[in-house]
Amino acid sequence: MTEEMITELGRMQPARLGVIARTSAMLYKNTQKDLGQICRELGVQYVLEGSVFRAGNRARITSQLIQCSDRTHIWADSAERDLVNIVSLQGDVAQAVAKNIKLALTPEQRTRLRARRLVNLEAYQAYLKGMYFWGKLTPDSMQTAIRYFQTAIEKDPEYAPTYARLALCYLYPSLVRDLPLREAYSRARATAAKAAALDDNSAEAHVSLANVAENDRDWSLAEREYRRAIQLDPNLALAHLGYGYLLEALRRPDEAWTQLRTAQSLDPISQVTGQIWVISLYYSREYDEAITLAKQWLELYPDSIGFHDWLAESYAQKGMEPLAIAEYLKAEELGGSSPSRIAALRNASRKSGLRGFWQTKIVLDQDPTSPGFTAYDVAYDYAAVGDRDHSLRWLEKAYTDRDWRLIEVAVEPRFDSLRSDPRFQDLLRRLHLPQ
Repeated sequence: MTEEMITELGRMQPARLGVIARTSAMLYKNTQKDLGQICRELGVQYVLEGSVFRAGNRARITSQLIQCSDRTHIWADSAERDLVNIVSLQGDVAQAVAKNIKLALTPEQRTRLRARRLVNLEAYQAYLKGMYFWGKLTPDSMQTAIRYFQTAIEKDPEYAPTYARLALCYLYPSLVRDLPLREAYSRARATAAKAAALDDNSAEAHVSLANVAENDRDWSLAEREYRRAIQLDPNLALAHLGYGYLLEALRRPDEAWTQLRTAQSLDPISQVTGQIWVISLYYSREYDEAITLAKQWLELYPDSIGFHDWLAESYAQKGMEPLAIAEYLKAEELGGSSPSRIAALRNASRKSGLRGFWQTKIVLDQDPTSPGFTAYDVAYDYAAVGDRDHSLRWLEKAYTDRDWRLIEVAVEPRFDSLRSDPRFQDLLRRLHLPQ
């Protein structure tokens, strides 16, 4: 219900009405915080509260719209529907909210909100469960998300958002570890194309197409797809985040931060938003800010692999070896690394510090059976220990493998020592990335 209400409200008049994304809004479910604190933390003028009671195939929704400035209830209502007509109920609530915050809807918007789209209950519930696990961003949760999305497609093969999200799953190769890179990208391309074919007006479909274009190293197409997604749904934080990340990789930082700030205003406390911010600060060589922000986010998401990993990277760049090693090992543990791998990395770091950690990791990562193994990872660590030739050799392998992380080479600090090498400059030219 929350997901659909956010979508409906966000499409109305995005120039006048911004809507906080579900990933941030749902963190306040059952919260003990008062309304004033929630309004301040999210930077909103209105809060829509509601509850849903389900009995069999019927659902009753109660909702109320509260103005933050004086905490007055400016509208409240309740309604009941069969679950297969739940979307029409959401449309009714959205129209009531629009009326009470004085949004003038066009005839086309009213028609769309009145449209009765029947839903397959089993498919829709599987889709929502997939969305929940996708947001956790761990290897186990991503596998669970894929299973739920596949179930949703089996039950309802005509629902475009499911294909769009499934495509994004396959575009996280470090989390989808049971598929070779090429197979994962092939599935991502097919599911993204299916999403767009089913609904070319789906903003999420165009986000997935943008991600596929990035994997194909077609930066111009990726940028067009992100712009199209934002045009279709300016309130989709994921589109602004993805576009900001692309612009950062293309060394257009001012434009990148404009997109990232927009994403942050729409989805201020989601894990994805936080990780992209920390990564962007790291790429901007703002290591102190990256460390501070990563620590803050870890208070919300203590088991996040990404925050521990990027905190470690920032510590390493500042020469804070013990702290970096501790965070690297924590990320390995959370990522499901075997006890023997973690023990080997810990022993190496005790004997030889961070350099010993990286050298041992290089050996372990070159084993094709290593979880999350990519040529980019090996090149990355060779650069860290100052082995230019081996780093460039593995970057070439990553180029051949079409590793998605090559988008980062133009801004990655670890590769700063390679930038004057003609072989690295040639790689940037072939990738059509800025020198």
